[in-house]
Amino acid sequence: AAAAEDPRAPAAIAERKQHVATYLVGYGAGRGADAEAALTSLCSASSVTRATAVAARGRSAALALGDAAAARDVLSVVSDSTLPAPSQLNRDLPSDIRVLSSRPGRVHAESSATQRAFHYLLPLCWLAGAKRAGAERVAEGATTDVGKFGVRRPAHAPRGDKSSDVTRRALRQLKAALRAAVATTGAWHNFADPELRGLLSPFAAATRTRLHRARAADTIVVGGEPFVVVELRGRGFLPQQARRLMGVAVLMQRGELPADAFDVLTRRDVVLATPLPPALEYFAGARYSALEVKGGDAWPDDDGADAWLSDLREDLVINANSDEWLRAFDSQALADAVSAARRTGH
Repeated sequence: AAAAEDPRAPAAIAERKQHVATYLVGYGAGRGADAEAALTSLCSASSVTRATAVAARGRSAALALGDAAAARDVLSVVSDSTLPAPSQLNRDLPSDIRVLSSRPGRVHAESSATQRAFHYLLPLCWLAGAKRAGAERVAEGATTDVGKFGVRRPAHAPRGDKSSDVTRRALRQLKAALRAAVATTGAWHNFADPELRGLLSPFAAATRTRLHRARAADTIVVGGEPFVVVELRGRGFLPQQARRLMGVAVLMQRGELPADAFDVLTRRDVVLATPLPPALEYFAGARYSALEVKGGDAWPDDDGADAWLSDLREDLVINANSDEWLRAFDSQALADAVSAARRTGH
C-alpha cells in the first residue's frame, strides 16, 4: 500500500536492505567482546549479534563461551549506513582482530545458530604410544577435502612402518574415547568452570546441552611439533568444557581412566573435579539452517583466512602448550572416585 502511494518507497526499501551483512571474524584470546565493539563502531551499527556472545538469560548464562580465541566467529550487523567491505574494516582494526569474509543478508548470529564448533590442538606427545614419525605419515594420509569448519578429513594413518602402526592405534583409542563423550546423555556440570557455581546445577538446561560430534579431524605440525586437531560440535558449550572434555579423553586413551568415565562423570548425582589441560582451543565456527536453506552456508573465499588460522594456531601453541597438567593432575584419585561412583550408581 505504501509503495502504491509513494513511488519512492520501493527504492527506499531496497536501500535499507543493503545495510545488513554478516561477517566472518577472527580474533585472539579474550578479544571477542572487543571485536563486537569495534564492528559496532566502524559500521555505525544499530544492532550486532555474535555467535559466541550467548546472552546471560537465567540458566543459559552458563553457556557464555568465555574468552577463547576464534578462527571463524560470526557477527551479523545492521546499520543505517552502507556497510564497509572486509578490507576496509581491516585497515582500522587492531592486528589481533581480522574480518575474514562477508556475505549479504542477516541472521541472528547468537540465537539462530544450530551448531557451534570448537577445535582443540592436541599435542600428539600426550597420547600413549604415538610416534612422531607415525604422525608424519598420518598427515600424509589425510585427504585434501576441507570439512565444514576448515579442516581436512579424515585424520588417519596409512598402513606402513611400525611408527605409523602404533600412531594409528593411539588415534583409534582417542577416537573411541571421543565417541564415548558423544554417546553420553547426561549433564556436563563436572566439565565447566567451577566459578560458575549455582549455574552448574546438573538439572539446568545449560549443563545438559548435547555434544553432537567429537572427532580427530586433522593432523598438523606447529612449531615443529605434531598436533591432532580435535573438532567438537554442539548447540552450545560451557566455559572450559572443551578443555576438560579433552583432558578426560586423553587420560582414557592413556589407560589412566576407565572406558565408562564419561558415563559416570555426566551422571547428575556425581560431582568430581576433572582435569584442565592448557587453553589450546579456539572457536571454529557456527552453522545456521536459515543460511543453508537460502542456498548454502559457504562463505566467499578469502586468502587471508588461511594465514589467520595458521598464525592463530602458532600463537596458541607458543603461549599455552604444556604437558604439566599430566603430571599435576591426580588421575588415580579420579579413577578411584569414578569406580566408587559406578558401584554406588543406580
